[in-house]
Amino acid sequence: MSRFTEFKVLGLPKPQARPRAVSRGKFVKVYSPGTEWKEAVKYAATKQEKITAEAIEVSLEFYFDRPKSHYGTGKNADKLKASAPRFHTKKPDVDNLAKAVLDACQDAGLFKDDSMVLSLLIEKFYLDPGDDTKQGCKISIKEY
Repeated sequence: MSRFTEFKVLGLPKPQARPRAVSRGKFVKVYSPGTEWKEAVKYAATKQEKITAEAIEVSLEFYFDRPKSHYGTGKNADKLKASAPRFHTKKPDVDNLAKAVLDACQDAGLFKDDSMVLSLLIEKFYLDPGDDTKQGCKISIKEY
């Protein structure tokens, strides 16, 4: 029987940071800078029951606040402009967002390795006026 895990992480979703290199004399050190977002995901993942299945299906829903430029001014400051985009097609890219979340979950020990992922659905949404959803990510994992 398969098990289903779902949890939310609040905050501004950030993509996986690119590896950096620092030169100290003759030595070069390569590291991957962490982010507050990745630490928040890692913390939330540590609170979940560990996944022991051999394969998982992952769904990631990222929610972003709309920029102020999507809204009118004055008495229309709480109304979306007709020109405001319906879909979140700007940066950050979904693949880099997913990489940060999957790496944080793996680092937290939620699952052994992200190679266990059979299927990955990644979606980005803008939050609309009056929406009670908060900026962040909903992580859903189905075990096989």
